[in-house]
Amino acid sequence: MFKKLLVFLLIFTLTLVGIAIPTKAVYSVSVSATPNTAGAFASYSISFFMQNPLAASGSIFITFPSGFTVPQGAWNTNYVQVNGVYPTSVSASGQVITIVPSQPGGLGAGYVSVFISNSAGVKNPPIGGTYSITISTTTSGEGAGYGTLTITSAVTGVYVSVNPLLAGTKASYFIQFTPNVSLVQNTDYIYIEFPTGTTLPTPIPNNVMYVGTSQVPSTYISYPTSTKMQIKVPIALNAGVVQQVYIPDTFGIINTTTSNVPLTVKVSTSKETTPVDSNPFTLIGTSVSSPTVTVSPNSASSNASYTIQFNVSPTGGLSPTTDYIKIEFPEGTTVPANTNPTYISVNGIACSNRLVSGNLLTIYIPSTLAINNGQFVIVQISNNFGIVNPSTPGTYTLKVSTSKDIIPVPAYYTITGTSISNLDVVVDPPTQNANAQYTITFKTSSSGALSRSASDKIYVAFPTGFTTPSSISGVYVTVNGTQCTTSITNTSGKLTITTPVDVGANSTVTVVISKNANIINPSSSGTYQIKVSTSKDVVEVMDNVDIVKSTVSKPQVQLTSYAVSDDVGVTIIFNTGSGGALTTSDTISLVFPSQFTLPSTIQTGLVKVNNVNALQVTKSVNRIDIKPSVNIGANSQVTVAIDKSAGIKNPTQSGDYKISVYTSKETTPIDSDTFKIVILPVTTAAVSPAQPDGENGYYKTTPRITLTATSPVDTNPQIYFYIDNPSPQLYSAPISIPDGVHTLYFYAKDKYGNTEVAKSLQFKVDTIKPTITITSPQDNAVLNSKDITIKGRVSEQATLTVNGAPVIVKPDLTFEYATTIVGKTTFTIVAKDVAGNTNQTTLTVSLDTTPPKLTVTKPVAFQTVNVPYVNVEGITDADAVKVTVNGQQVQVGSDFKFSYRVTLTTEGLNSIEVIAEDLAGNQARQVIPINYVKKTKLILQVDNKNAILNDKAIQLDAPPKIVNGRTLVPIRTIATAFNAEIAWEPVFRLVIIKLGDTTIYLQIGVSYASVNGKKVTLDVAPQIIGNYTYVPLRFISESLNASVEWDGATKTIIIIYPK
Repeated sequence: MFKKLLVFLLIFTLTLVGIAIPTKAVYSVSVSATPNTAGAFASYSISFFMQNPLAASGSIFITFPSGFTVPQGAWNTNYVQVNGVYPTSVSASGQVITIVPSQPGGLGAGYVSVFISNSAGVKNPPIGGTYSITISTTTSGEGAGYGTLTITSAVTGVYVSVNPLLAGTKASYFIQFTPNVSLVQNTDYIYIEFPTGTTLPTPIPNNVMYVGTSQVPSTYISYPTSTKMQIKVPIALNAGVVQQVYIPDTFGIINTTTSNVPLTVKVSTSKETTPVDSNPFTLIGTSVSSPTVTVSPNSASSNASYTIQFNVSPTGGLSPTTDYIKIEFPEGTTVPANTNPTYISVNGIACSNRLVSGNLLTIYIPSTLAINNGQFVIVQISNNFGIVNPSTPGTYTLKVSTSKDIIPVPAYYTITGTSISNLDVVVDPPTQNANAQYTITFKTSSSGALSRSASDKIYVAFPTGFTTPSSISGVYVTVNGTQCTTSITNTSGKLTITTPVDVGANSTVTVVISKNANIINPSSSGTYQIKVSTSKDVVEVMDNVDIVKSTVSKPQVQLTSYAVSDDVGVTIIFNTGSGGALTTSDTISLVFPSQFTLPSTIQTGLVKVNNVNALQVTKSVNRIDIKPSVNIGANSQVTVAIDKSAGIKNPTQSGDYKISVYTSKETTPIDSDTFKIVILPVTTAAVSPAQPDGENGYYKTTPRITLTATSPVDTNPQIYFYIDNPSPQLYSAPISIPDGVHTLYFYAKDKYGNTEVAKSLQFKVDTIKPTITITSPQDNAVLNSKDITIKGRVSEQATLTVNGAPVIVKPDLTFEYATTIVGKTTFTIVAKDVAGNTNQTTLTVSLDTTPPKLTVTKPVAFQTVNVPYVNVEGITDADAVKVTVNGQQVQVGSDFKFSYRVTLTTEGLNSIEVIAEDLAGNQARQVIPINYVKKTKLILQVDNKNAILNDKAIQLDAPPKIVNGRTLVPIRTIATAFNAEIAWEPVFRLVIIKLGDTTIYLQIGVSYASVNGKKVTLDVAPQIIGNYTYVPLRFISESLNASVEWDGATKTIIIIYPK
């Protein structure tokens, strides 16, 4: 499938990229051979695509190239498949195979697969290489397609001669083969794979093997695996020439012990790596004769000596030390691995070497003993060696062979044993599938004493059907009242108990296996055999135990009423027993007393088994049979509930009754406890008002209930009641039901304790009207928009109207109603709850769209101030409820005037906003622009360093001076006070002053200056006095647009900037 997908994708891709696919041609031919080795018979898988369909009578031609062997004539059609279907016919002529497909209507254009089985006899060419296979069809004009097939080269004509053909013996090997590719001397390799089990010698002998006539040094030989030999060729080997490898028996190859089956060797080379089988050969194995075995003692589980006698074969002589005898003991025999070999003798000579592997004992021939061909041999194994007989009496088989006579030959012997007596097994409970306790009592034999110190065992074998844990704690098992100290093991249901106490011969033993051991009885009832033995009394003794069918548990019966003649619902609860698992095919049977009235039919929906509707319900006389819809396990609770509406009626007479239960799995009827059917008191309820006086079944008035009771056996039965919660209280006066949805339960009890089944009445009570809260707008609000939304909340879900229009109440009990108003408008909001309680409220609002009057008297627009504040004054009218100046509410006098000081924080243009707002939110608004120009005031005194700047005392670096009647001031003092920039140019001794748009240049000692590029004559030139630069006061002040005042009396100078 994957190959098909790849080819399809290739074609699709070629089409997309514009590469043309030849029309009417077979293409994408793929050929594979299995195996693809030269000269091998192979199967062939061929796939290709046809551009055109092949007609029903058309043929496919497959042409193999020269070198392939193609059987001629008609073929068996079962050897070929076309698209997975056997063809109508297949035949071959020369190298061409003609196939006629059998598909009705022929083959469609597209993918075709052909499979040729190796049973057809087509054979790969003898020489490896790449070959071209041609595919064509009978479709007119459709060209042939070609596929390549790679054949791997392999050697041919592999022949082997083995001498002698004896299993397990040294032998010579003569091997011939023909390489198809020449091998280079001292470079290429021959590989020979010997049969599994062949022993290749180590160390490797030198110059013993021959390739052709050349000896092979040991360094040219290696073993890649235990049975594969690699030989570097000592001479050149030409292709097409038969080559020989001779390995004499002195090389030391030992034949495999496998005998009487065809074997081959495989040959390949480093140039032709596919292994090729030789002709088959068969090895013959010899065996010992007339083996016998004597065991002493031959009792089960005993430590015994063994004497084995036999004759070796006529060629089976055994050499000292290297040859050996093999004895395979039967399963159940204990053969120790590390016992002294001198406890074994062969023909009376003690052994010095032995090997144990499981139950196989290998005995090496003593160094002083040689066994001749055909000689009689006695092997004696002392009981000191420690071989222990099987624990079960019976006939056993021991097998004997040797390193020369490799075929094992059986010898037979018998193991006997004693047994316990008086076996008695008690199972509690003996029911199917039960977890039970087992009490096992028996008597030991006269030789059956059990020792605690020797860890003697008691064996209890449970038959198939019992469930036994893999291991049981010793605390759950006692022997003669003593708890076991080791765990009890389990082998295929056979428990092994190590005795915790000594038990004498001919003594009674009691083994108790408690329920906690979790041994489970069989699922089927019947008689079972439990077998018991001990490590001393090894012969198993059986005792029969009867496993009986289980029963259901005693059922519990609950009726919805125990009053005579009442229709009742019946609930029956019981447990299935250990063998009582139920399926949907099983039946639960309920047997009623004959005094009960049962309906002729009961609907399955009225009967539930474990809360699921019954599958089938039938009635037979006074029995109801129920098939469950669900499977029910063993030891599981079952609840059968029959609805009251099914029509089961209590007896008409009071008395004691029982219902019995059984199932189709547990058929013994089990009675319930006795229950009483009685004449019960009857309670009557009178409600006031008699019917709900509200809507939707609600009471708008608190209902009051009066209870009365009558009884045929009690003139004054007691009445009990409770509302909702089952806390009954004695009735003494009419009962009032509170608001809400409540259920009143009530019943009566007579003086004998007979109790009426509780009755109930449900009440829906709502005596409280819903409340309405309007959150927006406020009542009597004056609004400035005709479009309003009334918002509010109700105390409970209700239907709501506003002036008769319905309004939706949201889940959070809020509501909104959008409307319009004209002048003064009143709305009536009405809420009615589910019970019909009604409440209403009103909302009045007025419309006012005229803003109040507003006049601002101070300041005037664009007024300039030089201080950082301004007083705002104005007047409004009586409609205004709030006046704000720049967002701050101001107090309005009784004369409707207001005044407020505004602080100016920004030099330049400032805006003052005054708003008057009325109750409806209408606003009158004025905005007054104010220009704030900040002034600097500097007070100086001639020859005084103390000065005042903006009412703050400062200290000058140098005081003002009068020179030639002119007042000079230190220029840095003036510039700093007015925030002017000052610079000094030392080369030309220039003073440069910049303030705003004014730039002044002064030069020390020069009586003129430059002001914004204009030359100005000075009364006195700037000069340096005491390292400070002084300039004429009046010139510098007026040039910087400042005013100057002079107080001659105090020689005080006042400079204000700007003017």
